[in-house]
Amino acid sequence: MKRPATISSASDDASANVRPRWLSLTFITLRWAVRLAWLAPFVALMWKSRPYYVDLLAQFAPQAGLIVILSAAPFFLIRKLRRLGLEGLVAGITIILLSLGATMPWQGNALVRSSRSYTLVVFNAQVRRDIGAGSFEEWLLNQDPDLICIIEPPMGMASGVEWIHERYPHQLGPRRGLKWALLLLSKFPMTPLPLAEYSPETRLSFVARRSVRVDAPDGARFLFTAMHPPSPRSAELWREAIAEVQRDGDILRRSREHHSLPIIVAGDFNTTPTGRVCLTLMRTSNLRTAARSYFRGTWPAWAPPAVSLPIDGALISPDVQIHSVTVGPTFRSDHRPVVIKFSVEMRSSIAEPEAAIDVIDQ
Repeated sequence: MKRPATISSASDDASANVRPRWLSLTFITLRWAVRLAWLAPFVALMWKSRPYYVDLLAQFAPQAGLIVILSAAPFFLIRKLRRLGLEGLVAGITIILLSLGATMPWQGNALVRSSRSYTLVVFNAQVRRDIGAGSFEEWLLNQDPDLICIIEPPMGMASGVEWIHERYPHQLGPRRGLKWALLLLSKFPMTPLPLAEYSPETRLSFVARRSVRVDAPDGARFLFTAMHPPSPRSAELWREAIAEVQRDGDILRRSREHHSLPIIVAGDFNTTPTGRVCLTLMRTSNLRTAARSYFRGTWPAWAPPAVSLPIDGALISPDVQIHSVTVGPTFRSDHRPVVIKFSVEMRSSIAEPEAAIDVIDQ
């Protein structure tokens, strides 16, 4: 008669020792936090300073997050490894969300007053290899953009193609002997708009010396300029690019304080929106990327846009409204062109500059 009582008391003790589920989850969370806590100072220090190699990895962050998610998927098929698969899934989603936070498009003011939208094509045209099919000139003719920014253009490109010279009479081209190789074409009048006084620091700055004001036929005006920071092929070039975008970002921010013109900065930035070079430029200039989606890359051109890097495009001020951003086909360059449709707020409070640009300066 005493034996069942003993069994009953043992079962009562076992049930009393069972932890609530929330308490078990709390202990698991604390256990993992303790395991990873010693890494926190190193991760924080690396992320704050963003040294060269860490920054290169950061530029592939969305792709890395997708790879982590795909790698974690098979673990869900094995019962004992499902927890590991869940942790990988959470890690991949976290990486992608952090990356998209840096690349979130700046749509600007939804109440932008403009009677029409404009189209901008940005393309690094340096010939690398015979890839892709078709002619860039034919594709450009079909797109019929209002503005064009060509990075590293073939010499005489605008003056050598008759229809380009006729359709885009307002042209600003590269100047021999200077560092930049940028070509701006516009259907609308472009007026020189120096943003900084001449100095040894601004001597080679396209933003400081060659920015223009575009006067659209509907009365809208906006500042149009371009950039092409050095490619981070070495730590030295990477530091040079950071110094260059910080200089030009400060120039753009100060010019913004001087006038109220909307700003559009086109170019091949040689960095993704999660890279330190682009983040430095956005922070110092108070501009934002115009890209709508991270998975629309432009380089290398042989890779699909979904997995290539979005290093070409534009930065915009809050009073620019982006309507669409699309990536073009491949041509003979190792970059793909980008087509950006936008509208701007029709207002201006800046003094009239000297004269409009009509002829290319090569």
